[in-house]
Parts: sequence; structure tokens; C-alpha cells
Amino acid sequence: MKILTLRINALSEHVEQRLPFSVYTVGTEEQQPMTRLRGYSAYQFIVTFSGRGKFRLLGQSKWDMVSTNQILFIPADIPHEYISEGYEPWNVGFVSFSAEANSLEVWRLGDVPKIFAVQQTHRLFELIEQIWNKSGAEHDYWTSSELFLTFLSEIAKQRYNSSADRLFSGSNAVAHAAARFLRDHVNRPATTITELAGQLGYSRKQLTRLFINTYHTTPLQYLKQQRLIGAARLLKAHPERTAAEIARQVGMEPVYFSRAFRMKFGVTPMEFKNISNEIDLE
Repeated sequence: MKILTLRINALSEHVEQRLPFSVYTVGTEEQQPMTRLRGYSAYQFIVTFSGRGKFRLLGQSKWDMVSTNQILFIPADIPHEYISEGYEPWNVGFVSFSAEANSLEVWRLGDVPKIFAVQQTHRLFELIEQIWNKSGAEHDYWTSSELFLTFLSEIAKQRYNSSADRLFSGSNAVAHAAARFLRDHVNRPATTITELAGQLGYSRKQLTRLFINTYHTTPLQYLKQQRLIGAARLLKAHPERTAAEIARQVGMEPVYFSRAFRMKFGVTPMEFKNISNEIDLE
């Protein structure tokens, strides 16, 4: 792999405001171990030309592997670390950039790290080299931005023809995964947050912190609310069922269910059947 030593662009706020994307750094290198306690100030693409590495968000126990012909996307300001894996050097190309959030959405990027496969990296290397030639001391804002858009288009084309992207089980992606599981399994009385956290590669404390940051409540309280909302909908759909039957169907003990239901909706489950259309279930 041809080494393109890191080049940095002194970004102008005035120019950045007029561009959807602005290139910050660019180059190629044999990737060394890196820990960023505060994340990186710009969004990053890391293209693996050969070898492989592993990546994780700080606080996450699970590592995600990044192999040849794969691209690692890391959003700005997310604490993380990565390191090479195996005996072969991890040879990569990188481009970091600033962007508006709505610009990222158009390209199916966002605030969660991703790994996605591409068919081949030859064209991506060519574009990285062209961006590199327009960076550093001879930085051309407009041309480097135009080339970066071509780089994004090439990635989008190759992603379209490759397998589905892999989302990291970190940050708010973990909270979303946990919430999805809890919504899908409200009927499981044995569901424990500790077991769920372990399945996602986190401790209960770590998962609770991520969950509160995303949903402003604990996983246990979220599960309780989902069970009660589910019970209310079942009462509407099946008024012939008893409170005990509904409680068991949503994984709750009947006496506790009746008390919790009244605290949330202000009426007993049996009273709810007659006025349920007037109560907000959310």
C-alpha cells in the first residue's frame, strides 16, 4: 500500500457553513492502537485495504472486527478505541470530515458507528489520494469537498451492492436494541435486566446508564410501562378476560398488576374496560 502521510486542513467556519461536507484530515497508514477518551472532533471513515482490526466504544466489553474490504464509520465525539488484530499489519486509508446532521442522513449515516462491506477498495484508494492531493498546504476547499462527495457516492454504490450494514451494539444502538427486546417480550415474567445486559455485552449498570441517556428512564421502569400499556390494549381488545388473565399475559403477578395499573391509569383494570377509549395509552 502506498503511504500517504497525514494531511490536515485548517477549516474555515465561513467556508464550512457553505459546504455540506468539509475534509479535515486524510491519508493512509499502518494503523496503530488508538484510544480516544473524548472521541474525535470530526466524523471518520477508515477503509481497510489489508489486514484487520477491532473496534469498540469505551465502556463496551465486546469488540467488533473490521476486515479487508470493510469500512468503519465513526461519528464525532464518541469515546472509542481500536487496535490491529492478528500478525498482518492493518493497512488503512482514512478521511475525517465535518458535516451537518441532515447531510449525513441522506447518505444513510448518523450518530451510531457502523461497519459495512464494499466490493473492492481500489477506487476508494484513488479517491483518497485525490483528496490528499488537494489537502494540506495546498488545500482547495471546493475541490476536496467535491472529491469527498464522489468518495461518498462510491461508498454508497458499493454498499448498495454488498451485504447489509452492521450496526454497533454500543451507544444508543444498545438502548434501542434493549428497548426492542423488552417491547417484544413483555409476556416473559422471567425477563431480567442483568441477563439482557449480558446478552448485549454490557453490565447491568452500563446498560442502565445508556438506557437512561436515550429513554430517560431505567430498563426496569420501561418494561413495567410497556407491560401496563400492553395490558390496557388487551383489555380493550378482549373485555371478556379477567384481570388475572391479562396480568399473566403480560408477565405480571395479578395483585401487583392491579395496583400498578391503577397508579398509571387512575382506575382498576375492570373499570378501564368501560372508559378505555378516553385514556391515553402512551
